Amino acid sequence: MRTTQDQLKEKGLTVSRSDAKSPRNDVVREKPKEKLSRKEWEEIMGVNRETYQKQGGAYRRRR
Repeated sequence: MRTTQDQLKEKGLTVSRSDAKSPRNDVVREKPKEKLSRKEWEEIMGVNRETYQKQGGAYRRRR
């Protein structure tokens, strides 16, 4: 004795779940890596930025 679903599959009236999957594009494309120099990294991180301090109520560049 078969189930109702098996009979419907046999007659082609329904699509089984394994057949219903559409092919997906699972390929992930990687972007080319950009090589940054040491100077560029320091600039990004703000290593050589000017510093200021308060002197007599005004902000002045630190020496």
